[in-house]
Amino acid sequence: MTTPQEVLAGVPLFSMLPKKEVAKLARQAHELTVPAGTVVTDVDRAGVSFSVIVHCLIFAKWDFRPFAMSHPQTAWALLEVMVQRLRDAENR
Repeated sequence: MTTPQEVLAGVPLFSMLPKKEVAKLARQAHELTVPAGTVVTDVDRAGVSFSVIVHCLIFAKWDFRPFAMSHPQTAWALLEVMVQRLRDAENR
């Protein structure tokens, strides 16, 4: 079985982070199994979590935000990836 740390390490958004950072973040993950067809997010709903949908790892906002704030290298890496994704979306 794949661990949350292994899942996060394989996600492009987190792949550039040091293993130590990924391990710390993985300890905050909550694994969720949902039936096929289940709506896990909605455009019109305010978010209180950050999800990595592979083996569906969910981080509560109150866990993820302090992690990102206390790990600036992680926050910066996430910002860079999100900016690139926004640029790519605008160029389509």
